[in-house]
Amino acid sequence: MLEIKGLCLKAGSFQVNQISFSVPTGSCHALVGATGSGKTLVLETVAGLRKAQAGSINWLNRDITVLPPEQRELAYVPQDLALFPHMNVRENIEYGLRMRKHHAPDKRSDVEKLTHYLGIGHLLDRSIQNLSGGERQRTALARALVPGNKLLLLDEPFSALHEAMRKELWLLLKTLQQQYGITILIVTHDMEEAFLLADSVTFIARGVVVQSSEKQQVYSCPANVETAKFFGVQNLFPAEVVAHKSDSLALFCPGLGIVLQANNSDWTRLLPKTSVTVGIRAENIIVETDVTMDNARELPALNQAACTVKQLYQKRKGLILLLQPDNGDGKCLLEAEIATDSLGQVSELSVGQKVVISLPAEQFLLFAE
Repeated sequence: MLEIKGLCLKAGSFQVNQISFSVPTGSCHALVGATGSGKTLVLETVAGLRKAQAGSINWLNRDITVLPPEQRELAYVPQDLALFPHMNVRENIEYGLRMRKHHAPDKRSDVEKLTHYLGIGHLLDRSIQNLSGGERQRTALARALVPGNKLLLLDEPFSALHEAMRKELWLLLKTLQQQYGITILIVTHDMEEAFLLADSVTFIARGVVVQSSEKQQVYSCPANVETAKFFGVQNLFPAEVVAHKSDSLALFCPGLGIVLQANNSDWTRLLPKTSVTVGIRAENIIVETDVTMDNARELPALNQAACTVKQLYQKRKGLILLLQPDNGDGKCLLEAEIATDSLGQVSELSVGQKVVISLPAEQFLLFAE
């Protein structure tokens, strides 16, 4: 297991404070956060390229906090890959073996097996400068893994590649992890990448951990509004508690002009008049288009609202609608997503069209101020 406890460091005027998380052996953990949040600083400190001011780094029950990089028994692949341009592919891959004085035939055999698996066996004599982006990335992975390192540190490894190549390499990395029993710590800002590769995630903002847990927990139960925004909760609006029952709350939302029912027994501790922020993901909003103004006026007040389509645009996976509630305070603009396979269930949409939205009571996120 990789264990980071109370890690503190400084880079210029920027500080990283009390970073703690653990990565079980054989799993993948993603460090996520906005640019400048401190993710790469943490990764470089684990790699031994920066000195920690406080805290500890343990790998397989061995304290490596003050060890030089070459004694940490890990591999680090920076964002620019750091391949040597004056060496060919084979020489780059075998560099780590030479530094560790591994010259045994079985290690050379490992090079052949790994490069064949990575699809670069035919490129061993080619110059690094004549490789594509994907080939460079595969070469960097091979160089990291050939010496037998079981901890792999990756800094935005696929950010420069086009989408199809990124997805191909995600699956390849996942397969390599399982086949070689590798523990991975990856820095990324790509949520799709994080959720495909990682078993758990740590969200860092302004040099501190905001939330760290299994990926599904972070996705379904973000700790606060900042985390919710980062993990793709598009709709966040103010509300006030007006009543509560044993398993639900009634919330007045001025932006929607309606009272919402939110089902979650954990929230019933909130007293009436408590100000909260309500969140719901775009894909959880149900859009009905076969409405007229007459039946829109007759809508029940609870969890339904008449809206006007302000903007719409097509995405690969569906249709995005920007909707303004007709009875709200004019400050709220909702985003709804209709999946491609559901488009046939709604009539043709256009800007200015009236629709009705339904907000499922069990899909709300709630953040007390």
